[in-house]
Amino acid sequence: MPRRLAALTVVVVAVALLGLLWWSPWDAGLPSGVRDDVGQAAEVPGVVDVEAQAWDEADGGAVSVTVHLDPDLAPDAAQQAADDAASALAPTGWGTPSAVHVTVVSGEPDDAGERPVELYSPDDGTVALAYRLLAAGAVSVDDTTVTVPDPADLAVAADLVARADLFTPPATLRTADGTATYAAGLVPREATARLVADVAARPDVTSAVFTWNQASPSLLTVTATSAAAAQELAAWLATQDEASVVTPSEAEITVPDGEPVQVWVAGLEPPAVVPHTVPLPDGVEAWPADHDAPDCTGDDLEPTLSAPDAAAGQRYLSVLARNTSGRSCAVDGVPRLVFLDAADAPQDDVRVVAAADGVVPGRVVVPAGESVMSTLQWGAMSTANDPDVTVAVEVTTVTDADPVRLVPEIAPGLGTEAGPATLDVLDGAEVRVSPWVQASSGWSVP
Repeated sequence: MPRRLAALTVVVVAVALLGLLWWSPWDAGLPSGVRDDVGQAAEVPGVVDVEAQAWDEADGGAVSVTVHLDPDLAPDAAQQAADDAASALAPTGWGTPSAVHVTVVSGEPDDAGERPVELYSPDDGTVALAYRLLAAGAVSVDDTTVTVPDPADLAVAADLVARADLFTPPATLRTADGTATYAAGLVPREATARLVADVAARPDVTSAVFTWNQASPSLLTVTATSAAAAQELAAWLATQDEASVVTPSEAEITVPDGEPVQVWVAGLEPPAVVPHTVPLPDGVEAWPADHDAPDCTGDDLEPTLSAPDAAAGQRYLSVLARNTSGRSCAVDGVPRLVFLDAADAPQDDVRVVAAADGVVPGRVVVPAGESVMSTLQWGAMSTANDPDVTVAVEVTTVTDADPVRLVPEIAPGLGTEAGPATLDVLDGAEVRVSPWVQASSGWSVP
């Protein structure tokens, strides 16, 4: 029977408001509407206590409300209590911004002030998943990481996370002592978690870290105690089933005072990369290749953005450029992109990389009135602590063009609120950008 962490679970709800102080829900100094809402949150079944902290109006006016949940709630009941508390605290009618941020905390803080559970987005089933992971013996859970006691527990955690089917699940599994880590990138796979656990459990291995990559081979980094142990492990890894990794994964086994040993897990080696332009979707006829067409200038092209899209922890956006010159002209390259925050300052350290291995630009002759497009893809990033999200993209279509500031927008009828949209391209993001290609319906990301 897996041991249960007997710890108090806490939900922290940050709501836009005023002031700088700690209060109980009934502090007479609070606006009555806020007192009423905090009081309602305290009455939610499964809630055992409520606290609140307000921030100075000069900082934008924000309030953090801490809602303590009964640790013995069933997972679904815990999620319901968190949802009901957050709903009660929604600042409707307060005359303040309506942003609501939820953090789930469990147990007493350690010496570093960190608690066993910290979830900044406890909706969409994340609280229920946290309770299930704790019941299965997890040491700690946050938005991105599940920590378990032993390597053998990695597969159980991976299975629970996968079954939860969350939009952005915790994608990194690790042991408390750091000897085994599985950075899944998207959704952890039980078979891969079991492989990492089997490697870390070997007596001649001191650490094992598996890092999944989408567009390049994944990497299994292992530290072994001797050259003989490294060779033995390499031979074992080469014979594993392909289902343990699915995509090409290179193992690098290092040893003290020795050369590292490399091997492809399950013998699954990537095909040789051949440089190629982006192929058009099936059934799409390519535009004529007019060798006499001049290069498009900045004045010839009118850039726009598609509506942003999301799936399986990934984000997608397209930059389009319409030929307004009245004649055919050619493009050959990749648009220059700068991601801007609300102050129009560029996001720091954003890395723009190729859309996929081997993809290279190709000359595209754009007929008058037609558009080329460049596809963007990046991994979802957490916006829980109010980071400076991207509110606009500065696009330079060709070398001599002036940059154009474009705001992403959701069009009416797409199932969500229409209007300007922000992008979770934050400091340190990696964005995959394709070369200019012929725009067409039915396009898939290269």
